[in-house]
Amino acid sequence: MKELPPLPIGIFLGKTKPADINEYLAPFVNEVIPLLENGYYIKGHFIKIKIRCIICDSPARAFVKSVVNFNGKNGCLKCTINGEYSHVSKTVVFPTLHCPLRTDLKFRQKDYGKHHAGQDSPILKLPDFDMVKDFVVADSLHLLELGVMKRLLTGWRDGSLGYEGKLSALKIQQLSDAVVNVELPKEIHRKMRGLDCLAFWKGTEWHSFLNYVSIVVLKDFIDEKLYSHFLLLFIAVTFKDLVLLAQFQPIPLKVISFN
Repeated sequence: MKELPPLPIGIFLGKTKPADINEYLAPFVNEVIPLLENGYYIKGHFIKIKIRCIICDSPARAFVKSVVNFNGKNGCLKCTINGEYSHVSKTVVFPTLHCPLRTDLKFRQKDYGKHHAGQDSPILKLPDFDMVKDFVVADSLHLLELGVMKRLLTGWRDGSLGYEGKLSALKIQQLSDAVVNVELPKEIHRKMRGLDCLAFWKGTEWHSFLNYVSIVVLKDFIDEKLYSHFLLLFIAVTFKDLVLLAQFQPIPLKVISFN
């Protein structure tokens, strides 16, 4: 896909998150359906219009599709895996691989049971739109920064990932001091706060920690086995951000298989 600057055609603002999906999306759906069905003429040239994809963060995506949230047992948008609650991490985990993929047809027929939630989404009315493939799921904020990285660092501090990985009070303070004192690239304007403020860290702080701070400070404070495990995440994120990602796709898989 060509990298073109986005052209805003509508920006909506409210004091709170929308409560009713039909009220929220009906104006957009009613306006766009004739364009999708009939196209548009500009100076005598016919322009076919298609919605390439809908991009949302993880909570908004569940709301727009009218499905359970991403961290629910039936929350996977792409396959039919059923999650299990882990009493160790106190989260829903998905231990099974290679489950049957969801399809647009079965989604529209509401064949996925507890995956569906609430009333039907107005998006179902859009012609030539795949309710599974045309929703982008790569939301780094909730998957990486506020997801995996927050879970790991909080777990090492509090012991919620198991006693073996829990840091001592002394190491927690030393790691916290190292995080606060680290020199960040000049384009990052928000200074890091200590580990006593993890509950109040913003997404930008978690992003800075994962991509810049972690690789510098963690090695001296966490167990070598845990650090090697963390490096799998760091390497995967690094390859994700490479501009020429296609040339490196086989490499992350090989690195992960070494562990």
